[in-house]
Amino acid sequence: MNCEDELQLCVRQQLDRLADETGDDRLRRFHHSPNGGHRSKREGAVFRGMGVRPGFPDLIYPAPVGGYSGVAFELKTASGRLSDEQRDWLAWLEAQGYRAAVPRSVGEVLVVVNEVFGLGVSDQVLGNRAAMIDTAGCWMKKNSPRIRDLTRRKSRV
Repeated sequence: MNCEDELQLCVRQQLDRLADETGDDRLRRFHHSPNGGHRSKREGAVFRGMGVRPGFPDLIYPAPVGGYSGVAFELKTASGRLSDEQRDWLAWLEAQGYRAAVPRSVGEVLVVVNEVFGLGVSDQVLGNRAAMIDTAGCWMKKNSPRIRDLTRRKSRV
């Protein structure tokens, strides 16, 4: 698990928390297509054949909201850079009417979501919550012991 993975996990948790607090279940409809990571050549060929395309955004809300056709996030760490494919996808989605963003923290995601979904959560509440999470996150730093803890836990399923 890398820092962008940890950022995405925290974003997903905060979207679920906001859904619980506001009663807005649309926040649970953000979707992630697992097209990143290391794959064998065979597995990569199968995924390409199934329609997986490089650069597709990390999180996407595929329905009209707040005057947009949908919402797309390409999450990046403080030093992360967009690939050409990611730039292309975001530009294409914006041309389709999506609100596309490249947030580098949980706080940046929450600001966009609050605005686009019209949640009415105060900036102070979101700011305080995001500050606590982002300060501890490896996407703002080089290393996080929480990543090691998460990857060492065994599933009970």
